[in-house]
Amino acid sequence: MAETLEQFKKDFAAIKAKVSKYHEEIEKNERFVGQTSGVIDEGIKETGLRVQELKDEGHKGATIDAFMFDPGIKNMVTSIKQYLAGMQKELVKSAAMLQDVTKVRGDFQTLKTNVTNEIAKRKKELSTKAGTGNKSLPDMEKLLAEMKTYEDQNPYAKLDFWQPDKYDQHAKEAGEKMQKQVSQTKEHAMSTLQAQMMEQAMNVRVLHGNFNRAKGLYDTVLKECSDAQKALTAKNNKDLMTAKALIPKPWKDLQDINDMYQKGVQDQWIKARIQSSKDKGTIETTVKAILDMKTKAGAEVAKVANARLG
Repeated sequence: MAETLEQFKKDFAAIKAKVSKYHEEIEKNERFVGQTSGVIDEGIKETGLRVQELKDEGHKGATIDAFMFDPGIKNMVTSIKQYLAGMQKELVKSAAMLQDVTKVRGDFQTLKTNVTNEIAKRKKELSTKAGTGNKSLPDMEKLLAEMKTYEDQNPYAKLDFWQPDKYDQHAKEAGEKMQKQVSQTKEHAMSTLQAQMMEQAMNVRVLHGNFNRAKGLYDTVLKECSDAQKALTAKNNKDLMTAKALIPKPWKDLQDINDMYQKGVQDQWIKARIQSSKDKGTIETTVKAILDMKTKAGAEVAKVANARLG
């Protein structure tokens, strides 16, 4: 019986090793597909902007083929096709791996069933055979509990439901996005681009960079306003004019940063993404902090805006 327990442990260890291997491959595949999809989307957007430029020059067309005469369009489309080809190659590999993943899932479920049945068998023997002992039964029950916990967590949980992406779907979506870029009006193209730029601005890393820039501008405005107040008190017209001359540029830049984010959080498209973001709290707090700086700086600017000496 001890040999059976050791074999179960050995089989479980072998399954876990395979699961870890496949999980790593799946994660790598998903990163590649995600990054490649992002590059393709950016390429399609750039292609769409170039199409709009060609339309402005008087060229017409309802599909991308009508603009393939342009070297820039031709190069971008060729590049997009190359990225799609790379994605197809990767997805062929993941499709082939599905058979192995399916097998290891089946092996695990079979092993779990065998352990469950063996435990039930040994418990029955204990209850029907007087004096029969089973020292390995507690360890086998412990093994089954470990297997059940393992089943509900990654890496196994991911493999349990994993299905590889279909290349045809990615290619279809890329074609539809390209067609949308070609057929939309210039105004719609620009509004879409602006929304995408705003979404990028809400990225926490970018947002923190803009917050730091806003803080620097805020400090500059407050310093110059303070210098203006001191010059006003000292009746030093030269210093007053110098300080006032240095206020408008950082003040405008601070307002521009704040206006961008205030418009962004009011946009329904952006608002929905913020609400579903894991960084929602950070984004909202940082945007409010930028607004607070702008408000406080504005109050100080108002105090010296019309200040004059003699």
